[in-house]
Amino acid sequence: MTYAQHPLYDDFWRGRSVKSRWQNLDVPVLEIAGWYDRYRQGMVENFQARERNVWLVSGPWVHGWPAGQPADIGNGAYFAWWDRWLARRPGAPLPAAKVTSYEVPGTGWRQFAGWPPAGTRQLELALAADGTLASRPGIAGTRTFEVNTEPAAGGPGQRLEFATGPFPRDLVLAGEVQAKVRASFTAANGNVAVVVQDVAPDGTATRITQGWLKASHRFGHDRAVPVRPGKTYDLDIRTWPTHYRVAAGHSLRVTVSSDDYPEIDSDAPAGQVSLRLGHGGSNIRLTML
Repeated sequence: MTYAQHPLYDDFWRGRSVKSRWQNLDVPVLEIAGWYDRYRQGMVENFQARERNVWLVSGPWVHGWPAGQPADIGNGAYFAWWDRWLARRPGAPLPAAKVTSYEVPGTGWRQFAGWPPAGTRQLELALAADGTLASRPGIAGTRTFEVNTEPAAGGPGQRLEFATGPFPRDLVLAGEVQAKVRASFTAANGNVAVVVQDVAPDGTATRITQGWLKASHRFGHDRAVPVRPGKTYDLDIRTWPTHYRVAAGHSLRVTVSSDDYPEIDSDAPAGQVSLRLGHGGSNIRLTML
């Protein structure tokens, strides 16, 4: 496969990337993304790079054009765009907002002047040694998981899970969940996958977002930097952006592992990964409305 022959951000990727041409993006653009679309991070970044002439619609769908999608979706954002820029009707208004976003899983459409929306705040939660996600990190500790080298979901010993208690009121995520993972590896490289889930009172788990990083790419994807076995590294892992309402009574769960098959290849070298937890250890940061 051609992609696998280019593990770094090289001329192959630059030649296919809008990111490398942001300075040339000067025409009006209507971006249509989805909060379940695997390319949503790129769509949001395109908007953020050229907010002056880009409008964004992000709905409750995966990649592609879902069958039956009405043209007046998002409070008429499509019609407004077509009337203004395609039909060129005199006096046709622009879309009512720069960002028209569907709050998943089923809350409905919202409109914002930018992304993340104005008024968002940050909440930092520690990955605690006792397996909780908490604002107070607790005592420092270390936990270890085995690297999964098979193309299948990892077993209990191949991941670590951390969870909040039930939330007393709804929690709206609007942006990225950023993870700082302090980890060491027994091998000369490794993958870290972070998956964020909404857990209902009956135990049903729904994936909200995910992010991955190869340890040798910790300074960027244009070069691989060696990993020294046994040394602890601070790994900043961005998850894909989301606009998601966690209902009162539900919890958040964060899973850390070396694998997220079939989303990424199970190509990490065999061995163990140790996470620094609690005080001075790993954490996540939520962007909330």
